[in-house]
Amino acid sequence: MNNVDTVHPPTQTSPEAHGRRKHRARRWVLHGFLLLMGPAVLYVLSMGPALRLNQQGVLKLETFEAMYLPLSIVADGIPGAQGLIERYVTLWVTPDPSGL
Repeated sequence: MNNVDTVHPPTQTSPEAHGRRKHRARRWVLHGFLLLMGPAVLYVLSMGPALRLNQQGVLKLETFEAMYLPLSIVADGIPGAQGLIERYVTLWVTPDPSGL
């Protein structure tokens, strides 16, 4: 007997196995994207309810400002972002009856 390692030809995967592997990779990419972006989206969307809590006197203005300072800084640097945030916030805040 010879102790020489035998070289095996490279195994070829079936198209189905290749498709499953691509599907799995896409799923991991999607899950990674959601894991990274999900909290950021929830943070931005939480601004409306937090502002309503501020308006009702449950959340102090100083606390609100401290919580959303990073969002304010980012929005100031992106053209149009401030307007989008203002429109979103109007969905949550009841208008001031005095009109001021």
